[in-house]
Amino acid sequence: MAHGFLQSGAALRDQWWQSSSGVLVVARDINVLGKVARMEGVRCVDKIDFEYDNHQFQRALVMSAGGYQRAKECLLENVDHWKRLGPEMLRGFFSVAAGESGELITGEVLGRKFNIHLSPLVDDQKGYAEAIVSTRSLSGDALNECCRFLVAANGSVLNAEKDELLAWDDDAQSYRLLIAIARRVLSSPVLV
Repeated sequence: MAHGFLQSGAALRDQWWQSSSGVLVVARDINVLGKVARMEGVRCVDKIDFEYDNHQFQRALVMSAGGYQRAKECLLENVDHWKRLGPEMLRGFFSVAAGESGELITGEVLGRKFNIHLSPLVDDQKGYAEAIVSTRSLSGDALNECCRFLVAANGSVLNAEKDELLAWDDDAQSYRLLIAIARRVLSSPVLV
C-alpha cells in the first residue's frame, strides 16, 4: 500500500492512495481516502488511537509478546505432527518444514508449494499468531493468499472475529487444521 501527493507545478493538489489490490484512488479530500482505506481493510489512525493509556503500553506489549510466542509454539507443535503425518498417512503427498525463527513455514501438497507466514496480532492486550497461507504465482513473483486464521495463546484456531474454529483440546485439531490448509491450497487459483 502506498500513499502520497500528486504535484502540479509546485502546488500539492490531489492525494493518492494505492490499495493492496493495486487500485489507485485519487482525491482532494483526505476523508475520501480514509473511507476508501477502511473499505479496503486498512484501519486509519483515529482520535481513539491517541487516547490509549500510555502507562499500560509496556505491560500490554509484554503480555502480547508472551501470547504470540505461545501461539506460535502451539502451531509449530502441529507442524512437527504434520511432518510425521506426511509420509505415514498422506503417502508423501504432503510435506512441511518450519524456518529457524518459526515465522515462515513452507510446504507442498500434490506438488503445489505454499507458505504460511506468521505475524503477531494484538487485540485487547492479547497476543495472537496470525497465519497467512499463500501460494506463489507461476512466475514466482506474486503471492496468492489462500486463507488466514489466528492461533490463540492456548493453541485454539480462530477466525478474524476471534470465534473459535478448532479448540485447543480437540484430539484431531492438528490433522483437521492440516486438511483445511491443504484443501485451501489445492482449491486456490493458480496465478500466472
